Amino acid sequence: MLLVGETGTGKTTIVQELAKMMGKTLHVFNMNQNTDSADLLGGFKSVDLKYLLTPVYRLFLEVFCALLNKEGANNVKFLALMQRTFENNQVKEFI
Repeated sequence: MLLVGETGTGKTTIVQELAKMMGKTLHVFNMNQNTDSADLLGGFKSVDLKYLLTPVYRLFLEVFCALLNKEGANNVKFLALMQRTFENNQVKEFI
């Protein structure tokens, strides 16, 4: 149901009372001329994969350094490659 009218005329209050009398759950959405469908239905927000991979990368470094010698020549090269691919958002190469 959409109720339209001036502010403060009791639109919400009367519907809240009716819902209460009928034992129904009421969801109130206050809208105005700037309300659009995304406010009601949600929208799509793109996410930077680097943001999602940051905890994975940190955990990887923690486990790697705890289990392996990070000072070994091959490991230094590998860690540098991991860091470079992560920083440059080269997701396929990083994974």
